[in-house]
Amino acid sequence: MAGQRVIGALTLDVVPGERLAVVGPPGSGKSTLLALIAGLLRPDAGALSIGGFDMYYQPAQAKRRVGYVPQEAPSVTPLSTDEYLRLLAEIYGLSEQQFVERAEALSWLRDDASPRRTRLLGAMLHLPSLLLIDEPRAWPVEDLEALERAAAEIVHEGGAVMVATRDGAIAERLHARVMELDPRILVAGGAP
Repeated sequence: MAGQRVIGALTLDVVPGERLAVVGPPGSGKSTLLALIAGLLRPDAGALSIGGFDMYYQPAQAKRRVGYVPQEAPSVTPLSTDEYLRLLAEIYGLSEQQFVERAEALSWLRDDASPRRTRLLGAMLHLPSLLLIDEPRAWPVEDLEALERAAAEIVHEGGAVMVATRDGAIAERLHARVMELDPRILVAGGAP
C-alpha cells in the first residue's frame, strides 16, 4: 500500500562472523528488510552500508558483497545451471579462474534438481560478505543441511549470515542471534 511504513526506525549492525536470524510473524517486515539490505528496494530514509560501501552512493560495490536467496526460489530456466552460474560470475566480476575455483569449491552444494540449492549456490559463488536467506522453513531437510554448511563456510571465511524466518527453530539450527520483528512494535535482541 502506497505511503504505508513497512519498517520503522531500525539500527542494525551485522558483524563479520555473525549469524543473525530475523524472526517474526507474517507481515512483520522480514522479507522487506532483506530486500532493502540486498539493494532490491530503496529506503525512504536512512543509510545502509555493506562492507564499507554505501548502498545509495556505491550500489554496485555494495551489492557485490551480498548473496541473496529469496523466499520463492523459482527455477533458473530457460538457463541451465551452468549458464546461470556463469551469468552471475560475470555480474560479480569473477575471472574465469576465480569462477572455476569457486564452482569446484562449492560442488558439494550443486543439485540441479533443487531450485533452492541452485539459488544458494549462486548466492555463494562470489563468497559474499553477507549471505541473506529469506524464509527457509519450508526447505527439505537436505536443503536445510546444505544451508547449515553454507552458513558455516561464510562465517569461516569472515562473512556474516542473515536469515529471515517465522520459525525460531531455524535460528537455533543455525546457531544464530535472534532479532524479533513485530508488525506493531520493533523488538531487537529481545529488548523493547
